[in-house]
Amino acid sequence: MNYVSPLYLLLFRFCLMLGLTLLIGQSSAQQPHVMKDPTKWNVYFDKQTGLKVGDVVSLFMDTPIEKGYHIYSVRTYAKPGPSPTTFELDKDSKGIVPFGSVMDGITPEKQYDDIFELDVFHFHNRALFVQKFKITDNNPVIAGALRYQYCTEDACQYGTLEIDKKLVAEGSPTNSSTDDPKASNIDTSKKDTQQTVSTPPTEKNNNSDTPSISEENTKETASASGKLWESFIIAFLAGLLSLITPCVFPMIPMTVTFFLKRSKDRQQGIRNAMIYTASLIFIFVFFGLLITALFDEKTIYQFSVNSWVNLTLFAVIFMFGLSFLGMFEISLPSSWTTALDKQSDKGGIIGIFFMALVLVVASFSCIGPIAGTLFFEVTQGSYLGPLVGMTGYGLGFAIPFGLFALFPGWLQSLPKSGGWLNSVKVTLGFIEIALSMKFLSQTDLREQWGLLDRDIFLSIWVATFIILGIYLLGKLRLPHDSPVEKISVPRALLSVLSFGFALYLLPGLFGAPLSKMAGILPPPKKDIGVTVAGGIPQSSGSSATASGICAEKRMYADHLADHAPPGFCMFYDLDEAKAYAKKVNKPLFIDFTGHTCTNCRQMEQSVWPQSEIKKLLTEDYVMVSLYVDDKTPLPETIKLDNGKKLRTVGDKWLDYQTNKYNIISQPYYVLTDTDDKMLVNTGRSYTPDVQEYKQFLEDGLKKFKENGKLVSN
Repeated sequence: MNYVSPLYLLLFRFCLMLGLTLLIGQSSAQQPHVMKDPTKWNVYFDKQTGLKVGDVVSLFMDTPIEKGYHIYSVRTYAKPGPSPTTFELDKDSKGIVPFGSVMDGITPEKQYDDIFELDVFHFHNRALFVQKFKITDNNPVIAGALRYQYCTEDACQYGTLEIDKKLVAEGSPTNSSTDDPKASNIDTSKKDTQQTVSTPPTEKNNNSDTPSISEENTKETASASGKLWESFIIAFLAGLLSLITPCVFPMIPMTVTFFLKRSKDRQQGIRNAMIYTASLIFIFVFFGLLITALFDEKTIYQFSVNSWVNLTLFAVIFMFGLSFLGMFEISLPSSWTTALDKQSDKGGIIGIFFMALVLVVASFSCIGPIAGTLFFEVTQGSYLGPLVGMTGYGLGFAIPFGLFALFPGWLQSLPKSGGWLNSVKVTLGFIEIALSMKFLSQTDLREQWGLLDRDIFLSIWVATFIILGIYLLGKLRLPHDSPVEKISVPRALLSVLSFGFALYLLPGLFGAPLSKMAGILPPPKKDIGVTVAGGIPQSSGSSATASGICAEKRMYADHLADHAPPGFCMFYDLDEAKAYAKKVNKPLFIDFTGHTCTNCRQMEQSVWPQSEIKKLLTEDYVMVSLYVDDKTPLPETIKLDNGKKLRTVGDKWLDYQTNKYNIISQPYYVLTDTDDKMLVNTGRSYTPDVQEYKQFLEDGLKKFKENGKLVSN
């Protein structure tokens, strides 16, 4: 019996675990995963004694992260992506001002996200954030919050670290060396106690679970290598494309012939041509190397995502496009070319180098727009982007000169210069103008101006490529163009491609997703009254309730209504939604959502538009979407009994969801009557099964029609 009892016990435990596993598996589609916050924060300053007005202090917020979780970096993105970590000061703060934005204290890991379709930055095992402050008065108080998003592979939730710290500072301002916001004395050590304030420790943490900065840099470099190779190839092709512009193409046979005929023998001519080719490559590589040396990775990244920088790039590239169309000529001062040309007469290697430099300067009006646009495109916040891009461009631009010097017979196969070169330039001009819209769109999205939404963006692109197609057919002439008597086969094919691309974009004006262009186009925002993926036309009258809601004056609709999926109108404040539901005597459909919730978007794009779901939501329910990450400030900060502060509308709805339903994951859907009583005893989280979701909505509607009381399934 001493052996039988443990055997029965083991069998009983196995059956129990199997039963629990099956039970959890059956209910997982209905019960959202409740996650605990995987952090244990240490809060400390780089210095606390001897502080004076004018000093700059650094606040360190450091935490280990439980296995299986990650926390997103402070980095923002040029298009919709995960919520970055942010730091916000309260009105209760005094005697202190932020000195720059919150920074990552250690290097985040970069990983491509298939849902967002971009590289995202996050921390595993450990996160460290640093916020600097400048002391402006005696006895400063730092009151604020660090907001972060923690995730597993399946879900994300929001966390808040409340900061309420006092410092002692007195005396006159000092010329502190820390006045440079780029200066950083970041210590990557950990603390063992939660919410302690101390000076940073001096010994390095030996916890093997926490990767060192060098290990994280290795991971980031490995993940970025594919993108750098992609940038290199694009740059190389752009260099080749620059050769067939009016400024450069005629120079190929002239330059090669010059070296071969002016040299004592063929071997010397080839050698000089190779030096010339190497000089061209060096000029572009030097430019990329200079940018890489002058600016660190953080500066280049901030440069690439800064709204005003992107607005400037839009203006510059748009002007490049107009120049290619022949509106005006962009060139460097002629005195530069003259001075360099004199240097090229010296002969030898120095003279050949200056000949190459003369070509670059003299051809700036053609290669400048291509190289400039390429530079901004391939950089995209990458530290090595400028070097890799300019190296690829230099190789693509220069290698053909060397090849024609080695094989001069190839010169005979080159087409003769003529009007077709200007046609190439004009074609590139149309493309430059189209690409410039991308930079304007990035600024518009980040600043929420609403100037260049998806419809306007697509309209500009469709018109641009239709006009380009007409131009390639010879039906439109621009300055410097020669008459087109007949259309060549390549030109006809390019015209077909231009018209075809315009036709591909056209359905996007009527609601088509255009998934292949998702990385460039602004996100879809507005319903234009047509049928979309399983939906019902507005003109059919099937969305009477939605139309009524659209006519209502709704709180927060000024910046949230554009995020509603096509064909849906909802409230964004719960009290407003309840009042309207009572007026029309319909149940409430409460949607706890977020701007960066990927599962929310998947439900809105794949489940909600299905005809049977859309009919129920728009006809039988009053919809209210409560964004738990909305940054709209509340009129007054609400301080809860537990010490937590609600500063934004998102804070309010997240706190409401947590306390009312004991759930903090999104999406989460709740059906209630007009008295705030649940019609179905549990809400639903991510439910991609259309029939299951339909049954959930029908059950709630049925209970509401009966008596609207809380019932069990």
